[in-house]
Amino acid sequence: MSFPNAENGIKKMFVAEILALIAAVVLLVSAIVTFGSGAVLSQDSGVSEAAYETATTIGLISVILFLASGTALLVGYVLKLVGLKQAGHDEDKFVSAFALEILSLILMIGYGVFNSINTIVANISYSVATIFEIIAIILVLQGIMNLAIALNNENVLSQTRRVANIIFVVYVLRFIAYFLSAVFGTFNISIDVLTSILLIASYVFAVVQYITYLVLLGKTKKMLKED
Repeated sequence: MSFPNAENGIKKMFVAEILALIAAVVLLVSAIVTFGSGAVLSQDSGVSEAAYETATTIGLISVILFLASGTALLVGYVLKLVGLKQAGHDEDKFVSAFALEILSLILMIGYGVFNSINTIVANISYSVATIFEIIAIILVLQGIMNLAIALNNENVLSQTRRVANIIFVVYVLRFIAYFLSAVFGTFNISIDVLTSILLIASYVFAVVQYITYLVLLGKTKKMLKED
């Protein structure tokens, strides 16, 4: 039994995640470079011509890095959509994930449009888009599990369950943090500290989630190629 469409689709999704990682690293470097530019200009009140030229050069590098990051992110997102669409020819869960990704994209555009016009509509759009993103990831995992079951690959199955458990932990921590913040407000120091700790923990788990998800896509790609 073979799934050529799923194999090619998963390959594109794997490359998309690599591009997302590159974009994140480049964006971080861009932020550091921007900070360096500001530090050069703030060394003294009377900025010398040499310092100004140095800061300008650093600023230009920062802009280039930012544009490169945005380009990698855009290409990666398009690749992910194409990969989901292609994999959907062999597994229906990927079709549903593709549809939710499109809806999430539309809602995020709506968030950007309404953010300065109607914050309530913007926040609803953002929240629903986030929910769609979570469901899309779950559908992708279900699709991979279905392929692994069909090919009797226990290794990929266990990795999929591992990723699903980490995703559950990430969003439970974030939900508790946002719930505490919404119910008790931001003027309770103890609640603020607890919320910050929970958010930091969720971000740490999110990094672990990304790594395990990338490993999962790699294993799935290998599984589909072998069979």
